[in-house]
Amino acid sequence: MNIVALDEKAMGLMRECRWKEAIPVLKSLLDQNPDYEHGSPWYDLACCHDELGEVEEAMRCYRRALAYDQMNAVFLGGLASLLYRHGAPQEALEAFSRYLKVVGETSELGEKVRPAMVIVAA
Repeated sequence: MNIVALDEKAMGLMRECRWKEAIPVLKSLLDQNPDYEHGSPWYDLACCHDELGEVEEAMRCYRRALAYDQMNAVFLGGLASLLYRHGAPQEALEAFSRYLKVVGETSELGEKVRPAMVIVAA
């Protein structure tokens, strides 16, 4: 199966919340082209593992995605959320801070994240 078809199949499975089935498709895509879409499949893989409660693997995949783009707001937001939900508030605060630099503190998204940062910092 070509890379675009794999991507489309994985996205379809994820839309249907078929996380476990999407994982091997994403891994196959990454085996064929590890740099595809600047790390997006790594983010998608992280989301699947996150949904399945596989925290360590999700963190590893979020970090792999961020290796392609350290200031990607989507990747940062996913990692920050995971870290916060699983008891790593200081790391979550760092990721949220980087996220705010990307989206802008006074942006609509920045305003939505600020309350979470206050809770995390407390």
